[in-house]
Amino acid sequence: MRLVHKALPQVKQALLEATAPVLLVNSGLIARYGLMPLIDDLRDEVGRPGKLGSLWMLLPMAATGLPTVDDVPVPVITSTQWANVPVAWAKNLHRAASAA
Repeated sequence: MRLVHKALPQVKQALLEATAPVLLVNSGLIARYGLMPLIDDLRDEVGRPGKLGSLWMLLPMAATGLPTVDDVPVPVITSTQWANVPVAWAKNLHRAASAA
């Protein structure tokens, strides 16, 4: 835990200084180490001048309910900050019919 908390400021700074959009995957460790406030901090800085332009988290989740990581709620403020992507969309089925 000490190592995680020692590395956290550098990880946060690197994410905030990213010039390209950031996609967070495999974020289970964020929840397990109690680091969801990092997501709060990043969310509040996204889009500010000189900061991270966009941040996306890819999370498996049930068809209903708010997003969670290992049963820990992801800190979203409004429903515009998350979306449930249907399996059919991920498989590109919405375009398959028009290509035939």
